[in-house]
Amino acid sequence: MRKVKTSLKGRKCRFHGCSHTLSIYNHEEYCHVHLGQVTQDKKSRPHKKK
Repeated sequence: MRKVKTSLKGRKCRFHGCSHTLSIYNHEEYCHVHLGQVTQDKKSRPHKKK
């Protein structure tokens, strides 16, 4: 049997104002509610021209 990878217990979502405790099986920095919002924000930002 293979051991399942887990993250630290008691981690909190990094989204400002969110107090959700992340699952040990969620390896992201944000909860499922805010992960999509953060991803969308990153995608919608225009790239800086050099």
